[in-house]
Amino acid sequence: MNYDIKGLILKRIAGDDGLNVDYTWEINHYYKPHDTAMVYIPSQKNAETIERAEQYFLMYLKSFTNIEIQINTNYKN
Repeated sequence: MNYDIKGLILKRIAGDDGLNVDYTWEINHYYKPHDTAMVYIPSQKNAETIERAEQYFLMYLKSFTNIEIQINTNYKN
C-alpha cells in the first residue's frame, strides 16, 4: 500500500478551551500497531514549545507500520 504521510505543527491562538499550551500537531493518517490492535489515535498532541510538539509528532510518526493505516478525516491540508 502506498500512502503519503503529512503533518502540521500549529501555533495555537488563546481560546476558551482552557488549554495552557501554545502548539499542537496534526497528522493525515493514523496507524494500527499490530494485527490484533485497534488503530491508535494519539492523545498527546498539545505542547508548550514547538520543539516538544515536533518530538510528539516524530515519536508517533516513527511508530507507523504497514499493518493498517486509517485516514484522519479531520486533517486539513
